[in-house]
Amino acid sequence: MSFQSADVRRLPSRTARGGVLAWFSLIHLDPVDVRAVLAEVHRVLAPGGRILIGFFAVKVTNRCPLRIRWRRRGRGR
Repeated sequence: MSFQSADVRRLPSRTARGGVLAWFSLIHLDPVDVRAVLAEVHRVLAPGGRILIGFFAVKVTNRCPLRIRWRRRGRGR
């Protein structure tokens, strides 16, 4: 078994992979980019391949130190 680390937006593999681990990485993407990233993962997965996505879930409040505000493109907020 071998492992390779790469930018999930530009996976280098031209050969099919049995699995992709996206551990706490998708949460750092702009929400509008997630669909393209998942398409990139699909491109490198072998038929029947699997993806394991790790993330955390928190209740978002004004006092939550992990609060993330995603900006939509073109809104400039």
